[in-house]
Amino acid sequence: MKVLYLIIGIVLAPFGITVIYVNEYLGRKQEDLRRRGFKDVNLFCPYLVGPRPWAGPVLIIAGLVFLIFYFLR
Repeated sequence: MKVLYLIIGIVLAPFGITVIYVNEYLGRKQEDLRRRGFKDVNLFCPYLVGPRPWAGPVLIIAGLVFLIFYFLR
């Protein structure tokens, strides 16, 4: 179980950082396309209105929690 905590922590924390950077990039790209005159631009997902700013930090915190569980047990 301890190895599983380590693997999950190592995967979730960098993935959360990646999600933050991707959200920022897509937000800038979407605004750029809107300034150029494109209407109803949604680069994120057809069901979402825009980026989810809580997704990246939640993944980072979850990864750190799993790493803490790994080192405390």
